[in-house]
Amino acid sequence: MFPSVLFIMLLFFHKILTECDTGLYGANCEEFCSPNCRTPGICDKVTGQCDGGCQAGWKNVQCDQGKISYYTINIMKQLQLAQFLSTFSNILLFTFRV
Repeated sequence: MFPSVLFIMLLFFHKILTECDTGLYGANCEEFCSPNCRTPGICDKVTGQCDGGCQAGWKNVQCDQGKISYYTINIMKQLQLAQFLSTFSNILLFTFRV
């Protein structure tokens, strides 16, 4: 019994650490990596911490403190739209599945 529980736990943690696509992180991969990372949109898939630090003028592990610019607001809106479209298409696929 113990080995099967350990195996299930390993599968669970493996899924948490590897499931998110690039640019997403967190529970169910619902969070977007910051566009203010040194490499925009690239972060740790669990914590959201920017790989390589922040772009100039930004701070915090997720590069979410610092200057706010039109560029940043525009990127965030585009990412939110992409997430909405992805969720909507998944709903359609699930609804019309035969």
